[in-house]
Amino acid sequence: MKTTQWFGVMLGLSLFATQSFANDLKPLQIVTFDLGAHTAMVFYEENNGEYEVTTTVGPNMGYDGPITRHVVNMSPGQDYSVSVGNDVERTTSIIRVETSDSGVQVAMK
Repeated sequence: MKTTQWFGVMLGLSLFATQSFANDLKPLQIVTFDLGAHTAMVFYEENNGEYEVTTTVGPNMGYDGPITRHVVNMSPGQDYSVSVGNDVERTTSIIRVETSDSGVQVAMK
C-alpha cells in the first residue's frame, strides 16, 4: 500500500478516536491532532509490558509536504516528543507521549 493510501486509511479510521488535547489511549486506539496545515495521528501496541508508539504526521488537503512516521519502542515511565513546524501559520506544535504501567498518554502543546 502506498504511503498516501495508508495515511488516508489511518485518517479515516481516526474518525472513531476522540479528538482532544490530552488522551489516555487504549492499544490500537487512534487519536488525531489538527496542527493547522498538518494532521498528526498517534496509536500504540502493547507487547509484554512494552509499548510501540507510532506517530504519523502529514499535510492536510491543499498543503504540500512529506508524510513522516515515527515508531518508538518505550518502557513504562518513558516519554518522547515530536515537534511539528507550520510554515504557513509560523507556529510549532509539540506532541508529547508519556508511558506508565497503566498505559500511554498523549498531549499536544
